[in-house]
Amino acid sequence: MAKTSVVIPCWIIDDVQLKLTQMCVESVRETSDAELILVDNGSKLGSDYLRDEADVYIRFPKNRGYVQAINSGFLVASNQYLVAGNNDFCMSSGWEEAQIEVLDNVKDAGIACLHVEGSHKHGGFIKEPGTPGGWWMIERGTLLKIGLLDGRFFNVFADYDYVWRMEDTTGLYVISTHKVTVRHHGEASLSR
Repeated sequence: MAKTSVVIPCWIIDDVQLKLTQMCVESVRETSDAELILVDNGSKLGSDYLRDEADVYIRFPKNRGYVQAINSGFLVASNQYLVAGNNDFCMSSGWEEAQIEVLDNVKDAGIACLHVEGSHKHGGFIKEPGTPGGWWMIERGTLLKIGLLDGRFFNVFADYDYVWRMEDTTGLYVISTHKVTVRHHGEASLSR
């Protein structure tokens, strides 16, 4: 039985983005039974693919940005653990369990992140300053205390704002685990 809902905004405007999205979706399906919520942000390509692959499909007629896409997915998500993802990540086995372990067992964890390939690796659990990055998990109860991401942001800086709000309202922090390493294809969506 799924414990996690994964929300992935998709703004697919070329074949590269479509391929990255397909790799991301495939990796999530292969490594987890999470509910997959795909938010189509006015894609020019791949809408049929997204609709077919999603457990829940949301389509905006034009790009409303990362923040609106994540918020809309969180509002319809049905599970206890919620992931804000990017469509240019490739997930590895154990990612879901590793993030849940952080939220369930690290006292001051509000958001759980994973080690991203190529970044400096530490042992154990690490308190991270600032941004949670492009694949973060939060427990529904914590989200209800903080609220949704601030809709005044389109994309950039919304995660910094969210972390500051979380720390101020709950005293919780972003905690990363390095038990699982995932691959990020480096802001493939943002560069477009």
